[in-house]
Amino acid sequence: MVRWLVLAALLGFGAGASAAPPLDAQSSVPYRRQILVQFVPHPLFAPKYRTQFLQELQATLAQTLGEVGTVTVSDLAAVPNGARSNLTQGFVEGGFAALESPKFRELTGTTTDYLRVSAKDGVIRLESRRHDGDTGLCTPFVRDKETRDPQTASRLAGLMLARDFGPTATVEMPDKETDTVKVRFRGGALPGFDRFVKIDDVLIVSEIFEQKRDAAPGKAALTVPAARPREYTILRVETLSADGSARCRLLTGYNTAFSPLRNLIGIRAMKVPTTQATLTIRIVDADGKPPAPGTPLQVQAGEL
Repeated sequence: MVRWLVLAALLGFGAGASAAPPLDAQSSVPYRRQILVQFVPHPLFAPKYRTQFLQELQATLAQTLGEVGTVTVSDLAAVPNGARSNLTQGFVEGGFAALESPKFRELTGTTTDYLRVSAKDGVIRLESRRHDGDTGLCTPFVRDKETRDPQTASRLAGLMLARDFGPTATVEMPDKETDTVKVRFRGGALPGFDRFVKIDDVLIVSEIFEQKRDAAPGKAALTVPAARPREYTILRVETLSADGSARCRLLTGYNTAFSPLRNLIGIRAMKVPTTQATLTIRIVDADGKPPAPGTPLQVQAGEL
């Protein structure tokens, strides 16, 4: 049984501590998704081609989201340095890995996908990764596709980015120990949302807390919501409701599901892409060598 310390954290772990207002589930709030496309210089990517690529990508993703959200697609090169967010500047300087930096975990409410388009030896390569402004989380890996047809590259990019769209949810804190939790999805009350979440979908988790932001000289410091990923903790959707809520199984590698942060104000989660496949397990010893023939092995497994 998972042990919960979250309620105590929300109450401030002591008398006299002021509790922050609970997180808004934003059930009727559409998603804001922006796509920033970085074209690696190449003769193929002439201005006309880039414009057509962006327009086609915009149309594909807008159709995919429908009434659940809005999407804007921009050429990263057309965004002046002074107009770039810290997150975007971090991507420009550090690539996809920079999106994981703790510097970029303040909540913005906007999802940003970075798409890199490059060409070599007649092959167009597409790479993308998503940073979520509701949870401070990134998609777990950089997705990539390749094509030799320049005219279908934008369509391929649209399909790739559509797959990485992950709805976010706010966890309703239970008042007793439990292995299941109720979550409410942002945009869950909007028409067409039911297309984006299914039974057995998996969500990764972040803890939302209050963080002081450095202020300009002479001004008071601001307190803003920020996130911290909770590793080895996931939610699996078990039941769905028409109002955009869901009941999820809580799976964690910790004795307590969430850390006892004094300034914790809530828990959020983000759906990540998953697939069904055969799992192969290779058993080795501490040195990475297979066990000697005839060695007895005992395997135990529980339901996930």
